[in-house]
This record gives sequence, structure tokens and C-alpha cells, in this order.
Amino acid sequence: MRVPESGAPYGVQTWDWHIELAECWHTQEVRGTRYAFAGITEHGILGKIGVNSAGLGLFFTILGHQDDSAAGIPVHVLAAAVLGEAGSIAEALDLLRTAPIRTSGAFTLLDPGTAVCAELSPAGVTALDPEAGFLVHTNHFLDPVAAAREKRGLFEPDSQLRHALLTTRLQDCPAPAHAVGLVPFLRSEPGEPKLCCVPDADASFGDRWATLATVVLEPAARTVRIHAGSPNTAADWRTFAAAETVVAR
Repeated sequence: MRVPESGAPYGVQTWDWHIELAECWHTQEVRGTRYAFAGITEHGILGKIGVNSAGLGLFFTILGHQDDSAAGIPVHVLAAAVLGEAGSIAEALDLLRTAPIRTSGAFTLLDPGTAVCAELSPAGVTALDPEAGFLVHTNHFLDPVAAAREKRGLFEPDSQLRHALLTTRLQDCPAPAHAVGLVPFLRSEPGEPKLCCVPDADASFGDRWATLATVVLEPAARTVRIHAGSPNTAADWRTFAAAETVVAR
């Protein structure tokens, strides 16, 4: 996520999942909620990553907490609720803080004025601010209180290695001038932390991870660009605009 000193924030995310489910996701354009929204999600899931007609964008990252349980509102339902009902980061945080959360995830939120990362867990909601013009998140808690109850063995040390690589790249390279300019920062080659996942043909079922989609959000323009594949192959993009319609409540 790039948060420039002047101008609107923009960001990019990869979505990794099992290669066996490579055909089980789709783009979406949703109407009938307070705000229309567009993005990607999985079959049977209400929402995941997208931008709405108010100019609020949401990137979704799964996390693991020792106190996670099957109770409460699923985080994917919360993602759809934020995109459909919140018109700003402030409204999104208000919605999240009143929800019964029993599972964990990180919602990186951006609107035309600012960006925050909301880490969700059974312990509550913590909002993390950008540092040095960027907001980077992978699959582990950055808030120290939540990190003390991290569910070990899910994503480590890979998540920490990916976060460190991204942070180093952003420190060492010039800041991109536009949203698609962030995509090369997410490329990786064999031997590097897996910013781009390529499934190992010899891996057992359930361990064959692939980067299925790359998503760019530009909330000020109410647009989402989607590439079906990893940043290593990102050349063709489908662009969706969230309609400027507000449903009367």
C-alpha cells in the first residue's frame, strides 16, 4: 500500500490459495447494498477484496490467533459488510468494533484521504498506521498484543520473510508514481520468500499453493484492476469501476 504525502492512497495484493481451487473464484459487481462494490471473491463467499462506490477499498489477509473459534461473524462476511455499508475508513472501523469477532484477519483499508490496517482477532480490533509512506502486511500480527497470542505454525516463518523482503525493497527502491508501479515489488524468483507462489508438483494435497490473482485498488477512482495470476505474469488486466449509486436506507 502506497500512502503518498499528497494524493490518494493506492495498493496491490496477491491472493494465494490451493491450486486445486484455481477455478473456484470470480470477479464480482454487487448492487443493492448501501454502496455498490466490485472486486474478487471465492465461490460461495460474500466478499473478499474490492472497492466500493464511496471510494473505500479493502484488502483481505487471513491471520491466526490462539483464541479463534467458529462463533461470531466470519471475517469474509465482515469484508462484504464493510464494502457494502461503510463509506469511509472511520465508518468501517466503527462497524468492525461493534461486531462479534471470534476469528482473525487483517483488513487493509484505504479511502481517498488515508489508509490503515485493521487487525481483527478475538481480542478486538487494532488500527495500524502507515510508516514512511507505505503500509505492508502479510499473514502474521504486527500489533504486539495480538502477536503474543499468534497461532504458531500456520504461516511462519514464511510470512515474516515475505514482510521483511517487501520492507527492504520499499526502502531501497524509488516509490512508484502510480498503482500498477507497485506490482514489481511483489515479484519473486525461486529461492526468495514466496511473494509469488508456484505449486510444487510433488507436494501433497492441501500443500500446493499458487498465486491465483493480483489485485490493484485505486479508491479515489473507484476502480479495481484484476489479473488472473501472479505479479510475475501480470500483463493483462480486467478493470472494474464501482458504480456511483447509493441505496436509500
